[in-house]
Amino acid sequence: MPDLIFREGFEPADFLALAQRVWPREYSLSDTAGALAKTVNIGAWDGRRLVGSVRVLTDGYFFATIPEILVDPAYRRRVSDATSWLSPWIVCREGR
Repeated sequence: MPDLIFREGFEPADFLALAQRVWPREYSLSDTAGALAKTVNIGAWDGRRLVGSVRVLTDGYFFATIPEILVDPAYRRRVSDATSWLSPWIVCREGR
């Protein structure tokens, strides 16, 4: 298997496709977009497929917490170290 790519940001439709694989139910695209706009989002990508996400809620200065981590069931043994997901975000934020 090729290496996963971790990067900040993803589209609501990609997130919903992942959410359907983890928690199948009906979701609103517009409500999802609004929710994602309120968090920093880091995705794990296998090619064009979002296979994992970490959402970080932060005040941008003192506080950050992870309210949600989603991992595609087919990738759970492969994507197990959430700290590796945070590295791109930490590096990005340190440069600001």
